[in-house]
Amino acid sequence: APWSVPVGRHGATMAAPPPPAVPLPALVTQCIEYLSPEHLSEGGLFRRSANATEMRGLKKRFDDAALTHTKSNLYTVPAPKLKQECKDVHVVAGLLKLYFRELPEPVVPTDAARRLRALESVDAGNGDRAHVARVAAIVDNAALVPPKSRRLLAVLFPLLHDVSKLASENRMNATNLAVCWTPS
Repeated sequence: APWSVPVGRHGATMAAPPPPAVPLPALVTQCIEYLSPEHLSEGGLFRRSANATEMRGLKKRFDDAALTHTKSNLYTVPAPKLKQECKDVHVVAGLLKLYFRELPEPVVPTDAARRLRALESVDAGNGDRAHVARVAAIVDNAALVPPKSRRLLAVLFPLLHDVSKLASENRMNATNLAVCWTPS
C-alpha cells in the first residue's frame, strides 16, 4: 500500500490513508506517474529550477482543462498528457511543487503543523515507533487534517520517500527534500 511508508530507522509505518473515494487532481496524478519510477534518480529532483515558461504553459493548460468542466468533474477532466508532451523532468517536478504551493489552504493545516512541530521538540525526531505513532495520530485525525489533504499526503509521502532512497544518485536526502518542500 502506498501509504505504508517506513519512517525512521525502526521501520515503523504511517497509518492507513483516507478512502480512495477522495479523488486526486489530474495534475498530481500525472506528475507522480511521470516521475515514478524512471525519473526518481534525476540529480537535484525538486531542487533544480525548471523552465518557468514551459511550467507556466503546462499549468495554464491544466487550469484551462479544469475550468471547462463542472466542479463535480474537476478531477476527471482531459488534461495535458505529461508523458507525451513534456521532456524535462524538472518542469514536471516544479509543476508538482507549484501545485502544492498554490493550494488555497496548506496541505498540512496550521493547527496540525503546530502540533507536529511540538512533537519534534519532544521526540527530537528519533523516528522510533512511538514517535511515528504520535505523528500518525495527528495526520490521521480528520478534525486536524481533512480527507482531501490526507489523500494528497498519501501520494506525496511515498513519492518523497522513494526519492530519498535514491539519495546516493540524486543527492536528495530527506533534509534536502524538506528544504525544497517546506513552505517559505
